[in-house]
Amino acid sequence: MHHAGTNLYATFQGVVITTDQRSLDVNETVKIVDTTAGADAAESHVVTTKAVDFNWGLLYNGTASLAILQVLAVGEQGTLAFGTEGNSAGSPRYQCQATVTSFKKTIPYAGTVELSVTMKQNADWEANYETLGSIW
Repeated sequence: MHHAGTNLYATFQGVVITTDQRSLDVNETVKIVDTTAGADAAESHVVTTKAVDFNWGLLYNGTASLAILQVLAVGEQGTLAFGTEGNSAGSPRYQCQATVTSFKKTIPYAGTVELSVTMKQNADWEANYETLGSIW
């Protein structure tokens, strides 16, 4: 089943992020430690910890409330919850604790004001459709 990003539903610290969303990139990575030794013919490694970074592309459409701008301020921490197909019953759900690590506002002379927000996951997923089968 295909779905469009226009269905994205997201909250941070309980505040619904209602401004126009251009994108939400979810970048999951792992750290590895090299365990290659002695006469090994090939490198080997073990996985240590996982990390997730969230990169938001948002449009500042003039209706973004002060509450949205305040929760997206650098250093803010709280629960990030989102659904790629909205938040109707049975839809995929993702939730974790996150920290806002950067906030950028681009104000072009003759264009739309854009917000770029980066968050970093703090601890493991609380809800994740792919790994935990989480739904709304």
